[in-house]
Amino acid sequence: MNAIPYRNIAGNATAKLAALGSYNVARASISNKSDDDIWLHFYDAAAATDVTVGTTTPIHSEFCPYSDGTHYTARELHFNNTLRFEKGIVWAVTIESDSGNTAPDSNAIVNFTYN
Repeated sequence: MNAIPYRNIAGNATAKLAALGSYNVARASISNKSDDDIWLHFYDAAAATDVTVGTTTPIHSEFCPYSDGTHYTARELHFNNTLRFEKGIVWAVTIESDSGNTAPDSNAIVNFTYN
């Protein structure tokens, strides 16, 4: 199966459904223009409404360091073992690594491919 690209320029603390169904994610990137450190959280869920950001436990979280508020910092993520989603790919971006639901002061750009 060919990889399907996904891109969203509105990465914040609102859970977003990228794909419904059983998929794998092997690579992702996150770009941060905020002056906050941020975390990209992935959840295995069938709908964005199935996730309460800050309460629902992510299956994986990745860090992206703060920026100067003008320029982007970026992280390219390669997962040794793909992230496996059975229900669907839901994600959100917060300034907390765990148990928080605070959005960064600037939306992140999230890209990944799934198959």
